[in-house]
Amino acid sequence: MTNPLARTVLRLLALLVLALAALAPAARAELYFDGKNRFIMEGTRMRLPITNQAVHPALLHLSLDWGDEESQAPLPLALSRPLLKLLAGQQAHVDVFYQGEGLPTDRESYLLLRILDVPQAPHADNTMQLALRHHFKLFYRPPLPTTREQAWASLSWERSGDGDTPVLLARNPSPYYLTLGHLEILDASGQPCGDPREHLMIAPYSSQSLPAPGCHAAQLRYQLISDAGNPHARVFTLSTSGHDATASRPALPEKQP
Repeated sequence: MTNPLARTVLRLLALLVLALAALAPAARAELYFDGKNRFIMEGTRMRLPITNQAVHPALLHLSLDWGDEESQAPLPLALSRPLLKLLAGQQAHVDVFYQGEGLPTDRESYLLLRILDVPQAPHADNTMQLALRHHFKLFYRPPLPTTREQAWASLSWERSGDGDTPVLLARNPSPYYLTLGHLEILDASGQPCGDPREHLMIAPYSSQSLPAPGCHAAQLRYQLISDAGNPHARVFTLSTSGHDATASRPALPEKQP
């Protein structure tokens, strides 16, 4: 005869199997956003293509918000279709409209585009459903006097703090948001100081500190992310005589999109 502990384990395993079985046939949209993982808006209108590549219809809820969650100002943008139904294989467009005022004219603005894939009503009892939410960075870019490549070149680093709490200070003197990926701090022997930082975004005309405890940083190695979402390798060598860093340079020759 099965003991109580074994019966409990069997019941838990049965519940797990039921949950996994319920997830398997669940209808979830496979959405395609024209290959983009971020959007750059220029002017007062941007068209956003969405394709439902699944074999089931999709119901989407779209919303916009400030990238800086602390901002309480009214959002001067709107979506043409906050609620969108897509049949299987169907493509549609949603327009983002800017009222023409309310955002800075001397720098980029950072917003978030959220798309919620609303699950269909279940056809069977005891069915587990998941609502998938997609998050995209949306940058509004007014006419600016410099290019993104010039903004990349203007990024500088310097050492800061004392010997017990050393930090590296990144300075972005440009009107662009700079997004960095897989950032590594290396010491003089070329060894990494801890784990890499997978994401760092520096706002226009601002600086951001990066702790480097127990490390005398000599070099930084990271990727700059382009408008298309592509990574471009960069290496910065810190000056041995002062705080200023050398100019940015590619790790390998490359053509930037």
